[in-house]
Order: sequence, then C-alpha cells, then structure tokens
Amino acid sequence: MKEKFDVIVIGAGIGGLSAAIFFAKYEKKVLVLEKHYIPGGYLTSFSRKNYQFDSGVFHLTDMGEQETIPMFIRFWGNKIESEKVNYKFKIFNGEDSYIIYGKTAQSDLVKYFPSDEKAIKYFFDLSSQMMNQTLSMGAPKAPYEMSFWEKLLFGIKAVTKTPTFLRFGRKNGRIFFKKLFKDKNLATIIYSYYPISSLILFGFSFGWTNLLKDENYYPIGGMQAIPDAMVSSLKQNHGEIKLSSEVKRIIVEKEKAVGVECLDGSKYYANIIISNSPIHYTLNKLLDSYSQFDSQRKQIAEREIFCSVMLNFLGMDEAFDYQGTNFFIIMDKNGLELKEKDLTPENCPILMIVLPKPEKQKGDSILIGAFLPYDYNNYWSTNNSKIRGEEYKKTKEEVFKIILERITRKLGEDFQQAIKFSLASTPLTLERYTYNEKGSIMGWKMDKKNYGKFFRHETAIDNLFLVGQWTFPGGGVPGAMAGGYYLAKNILAKESINLEADMARKAK
Repeated sequence: MKEKFDVIVIGAGIGGLSAAIFFAKYEKKVLVLEKHYIPGGYLTSFSRKNYQFDSGVFHLTDMGEQETIPMFIRFWGNKIESEKVNYKFKIFNGEDSYIIYGKTAQSDLVKYFPSDEKAIKYFFDLSSQMMNQTLSMGAPKAPYEMSFWEKLLFGIKAVTKTPTFLRFGRKNGRIFFKKLFKDKNLATIIYSYYPISSLILFGFSFGWTNLLKDENYYPIGGMQAIPDAMVSSLKQNHGEIKLSSEVKRIIVEKEKAVGVECLDGSKYYANIIISNSPIHYTLNKLLDSYSQFDSQRKQIAEREIFCSVMLNFLGMDEAFDYQGTNFFIIMDKNGLELKEKDLTPENCPILMIVLPKPEKQKGDSILIGAFLPYDYNNYWSTNNSKIRGEEYKKTKEEVFKIILERITRKLGEDFQQAIKFSLASTPLTLERYTYNEKGSIMGWKMDKKNYGKFFRHETAIDNLFLVGQWTFPGGGVPGAMAGGYYLAKNILAKESINLEADMARKAK
C-alpha cells in the first residue's frame, strides 16, 4: 500500500518548514524530507569539543516581539526565547582602527570624521527614509501574481510612497559611498558592514538602520533554536519529518508531480509536492529528465547569484579578553576598490563575531566569515570537479592560516595562543551541505540588474511548487519564512481558507 500525504516538502530549510507548518496547521497530512541529520538549512548550530557554533548566519533581523520570526512562531502555536545583543564593533581599515557601537553608530562616526558630518547625516537620513517608505507599502505581493490593473496601481503607489527608494535604492552602494564621503576611510567603514562590491545601496541602508534601532536579538540556545521550534510546531500539528532522508528524484506521472523517491529507494506520494531544495538542484537533478523546464534552466544558468563565503570556526580559551568587542571587521587598505573577483586571502574582507555562548560553556565560540569567491584558485584546487581531494584540503588549510595570521596581526599573539579548537570550511562546503549553487548565501545577486526579479513558486508541472531563498520574496531568514507563508496562502485560498486574515486576527 502506498502511504499518501496531502503535502510533501523536500528540504527542512526555513522556507520548507514554514510552508509545511502552515499546511499542517490546517489539518493537512504533511511530510518533510531532509537530507541532513538536523533541520534548518543555513540556520543550524553544531557542537565540537565543548563549543557551540552557528553554521553561517552572522546576525539576524526581524527577531523583535512584533516582527516576522516571533510572529510566525506564535501563530504556529509555539514561542522562542531570545536575548538582546548590543554590538560593539572594532573596524580595522589598513593600519587604522575604529570603535563603533551599534546604537550610537552615527554619532561615533561623526566623532571620527567631523568634516564629513553632513554626509554622514545625509546617509543615515536617506537610509531611514528608504526603510520607512518600503515598510509603508505593506506586505508585498509577488509581481507575477498581479493583474495589469494591480501592477498599474502598485506603480502609482510606489511613485507616491517610495520616491527615495526609487531614486537611490538600486544604486551600487560601493560607488555611492565613494562619491558621497570625502574621507575614503569613512566610505570604507560604511561599506565594511556588508563588504560586497555588487550590493545595492538599499542593502547597506537596511543593515545600518537596523543597527541603530538597537533591536538585535539572538535566540537562546543558538540559531538552531529557530528550526527546532518550527519542527516542534510541525509535530504539534501532526506533521511528520524524516531526517537523513535525501530525495533522489521527484516522481511525475501524466504531467503531474505525484511523489518523491529517496536515495534508499523509499517512495512517498502526495497531492502537492514542494521543493525547498535550491532551484538549480531541483531542476537539474531532481527533475533532470523533464524538458518542460528547459526554458527555466536556461534562465537560471544565465542569472547571476549572490556571493559565497569561507566560514571558519574557533573555540577560544576563556581567559582571552575582547575588551567588550563582539564584532570585528578587517578591511584591506584598498578594500573599497576591490571587486568580488579581485579578492584573495591576503586582501579579502574578514568579519569575526564573538557568538553569545551557552550558560555552561567556558570559552567563547568565534565565527569568521572571509569573503572569498567560489572559483578562487581554480575552484579551491578542485578544477570545478566538486571533488575535495588532497589539493583541496591543502588549499583550504593554507587560506585558513592566512586568515588567522591577518587577525592575529590585529589582535595580538595572545589571540593565536588562545585558540583551543579550529575548523575551516569553504564555499564548496556550503554547497555540499545545502546544494545551494556555488554556496550562495542569499540566492540571487542583489545588484541593480537582479534585485526584485523573483522566480515563481508555481512550476511548469502541476502540483509541483518551489520555495526558499531563490523564489519570492528572496533570501534571508525572514524572507524564506515569508516565502512559505505566501506559497501556503495561495494554495489554501483555493479551499476558501484566508490565511492572511487568520494571521491578522492572531496578531491582535
């Protein structure tokens, strides 16, 4: 007998879990299949040598009481505890260093660069305007779901309500800073928060504005607490999840998706199949034999993706003194001039975060992000084969050593001596664990050409849908979580279920 479900979700990333819980909440029989032994995708935590680490999220927005993540979790019948994080930055630019506090960032910058006070105020005012204007538009609707008249009205509303965003939001941030600020050091510091050469100005405005809000929270127990709470909600609503169960292919019969087959040969069937597996992997692997997707395969092959990063993890001796700093940034003296293709271990931006630690953990856990390309040194000495042999390991260790040497030159030999545990990964590691193309950490590239161009949740095959950072409304934890909501809302509406209204009532 075939075990039949209402909904099968491939992948327990945040987007897939979000969609799964919404369906389970409305009494659908739901199965989530995840290849990893823990849920969460990029939002996971792990322990090594008595140290707990987060797998790749530098900081998390939308964790305030009335913001996306807690609001969704409450609707699902659960809750998550978090602690406030007050950021103290130490930013190294060449041989110079600057101390910046999150909630006083603007005034701190003015103290260092008084001659650029007007420009600093202009940037923060501009950023605040763009954020307020975009929020005033309310929850977005996917452009491809709008009728002609809806698009026309949306365009008129955008012109009247978001003029600052329309004028400045899609400009290249790096170039904008070079023109705005007289002092190159100041421009580099503003840029260093998200040191990605292709990123639009709105991305930087989003980051700095949220920093000034002083509403940064960290889930107690680490980032894993969020997907764990989601899985708990799924089970409370009688949904099912199978970990270490990788899907091999999507089963299609008579132009309809009807089920999935796992690597171990097990098969599961459902009326609705949702792939939270990344779009490249879904189309090129899980659906590789279906020509219906040839046009979309061409689109994704030509589309540029967001950068990846080399992630490194350190377990530190408890005696090392960070002097209250929990966010270190190291920029090359020419960092503002470097594009993503120019980055090397010797000049790449380095972000180092001292993670909030569990109550019983003695030393600190450190997360280091080094912005290095996926194709660095002939794809990390793999010749783009994705086979990680001895040459790959040698290259990874050599790069890791250079990164640590650069940090040690800034923090002193005591830092190097305080390292008790270390673990290095590369963009290929991120790709291997998540199947995200080239280890992309945010889906599609956020530049003028690509920003706002979303892929549909619907596909060329009936009953098959996509969700996650590659689809509307895009990357990031809140974006992926909202993507599950939008997908569930549209499908449940066919049964006259008004998810939007139900959530509004719950919020009140």
